[in-house]
Amino acid sequence: MIKHMNFEMGNAVKYLWRADLKGTPIEYLKKAENYIRIEIERREERV
Repeated sequence: MIKHMNFEMGNAVKYLWRADLKGTPIEYLKKAENYIRIEIERREERV
């Protein structure tokens, strides 16, 4: 599924998926949040 997404969206999904499987969940959710913010900014620039 993520191979059809751009880098930021794919990484966000990856970190959301891993949140309860590895490390501390909050750390992984924050990583996903960062990638989502980058994607939002990129899309806002296009408008």
